[in-house]
Amino acid sequence: MSEGPSRSGASARPDDGPGAPAGDRAPATSAAIDPGLIHRLIDRLAVQFSDGHYAEEATAARAAYFAATGELGEEDGELFEPRMAACLEWYVLERPLTDRGVPPVRALLADEKASLAPHEVVALERLATTRRSLFSIDKVEAGSVTVSDLLVEDAAAITAFERRGTLGFTVGDLCEARICDSSDGAIFTKTLLFHPIDAAAEIHRSLPVMRATTEGASEFLARLARINLRWHRQGHVAADRIYREGLSRPGGGASGGPSGRQSGGHSGDLG
Repeated sequence: MSEGPSRSGASARPDDGPGAPAGDRAPATSAAIDPGLIHRLIDRLAVQFSDGHYAEEATAARAAYFAATGELGEEDGELFEPRMAACLEWYVLERPLTDRGVPPVRALLADEKASLAPHEVVALERLATTRRSLFSIDKVEAGSVTVSDLLVEDAAAITAFERRGTLGFTVGDLCEARICDSSDGAIFTKTLLFHPIDAAAEIHRSLPVMRATTEGASEFLARLARINLRWHRQGHVAADRIYREGLSRPGGGASGGPSGRQSGGHSGDLG
């Protein structure tokens, strides 16, 4: 059965499948973007740009990502799969390749556009401009979730179609997510990182401070990921205190590290 996001924080949502409750899925015509195709293309990019010539590049990207978001240990087993999936998405969609100066998704478009099907080209072009940010869950309906981008002032609300099911999404939740957006609809990619609801007030209070400093949106997301890791390690308790402490000092959380680059909207450099 298709599952909702993990309430422990991180989630790598499964691909679309017949087991998702019909009432939780959007009709097939709700958005022109095909989530299954989007996820298959991410998987293809991850394989194609992790072997052979790009093996060392992928290893370096992984090291940079976890230096920024927090190194995982043996006690973090439940987080390994979703955080690795998030790392791969960042690598193929955001991180410029050393020898190309563009992320793998743009490299693939440049190299193979002529041999790709038209719908694959459209999907890859949308992946090249995905938006990774911190979102608040404003409305949950069968098959869709309406969110607000908290890192962009006065940003318009976005309705993302979620055919895998909206069970687990709750109004008021805050999560790091990547949205593949277009004029004919938006969808989430595979990974979401939910922050505990008890920490929401602390996160909201930190946003004006973040905007008033030199800390960029990408650095802020990485810092929240490190704090989330610390919260996991302390048994999912005292979220307000742990987030308050982590947000009150630069680089707070499980470990330090560089910032990240957003492929659409927020800028920075992770690696």
